[in-house]
Amino acid sequence: MRPQLAVVPLAVIFVVLGAVVGMLRLFYLHGITDSPIASGLYGHHGELMVFGFLGTLIVTERYLGSLDLPLPRPIHAMPFLVGLGA
Repeated sequence: MRPQLAVVPLAVIFVVLGAVVGMLRLFYLHGITDSPIASGLYGHHGELMVFGFLGTLIVTERYLGSLDLPLPRPIHAMPFLVGLGA
């Protein structure tokens, strides 16, 4: 299976979730909403953006760029493991 077909949609889900959490946090901090919606995710906004989106996308891009090189077999699981770890 081609990793970009499974991992890139996961990265897009992470960036959308990170953007929504960031907007909800801004709404609460500026008094637009009274109750904190999804307050458990507020502290994880940065992790969602950096590790969920950028990390997953960069690892997949580097993996696809190195397919012409002789790679050890476990390296083929790298994009999936990074997406799962995020």
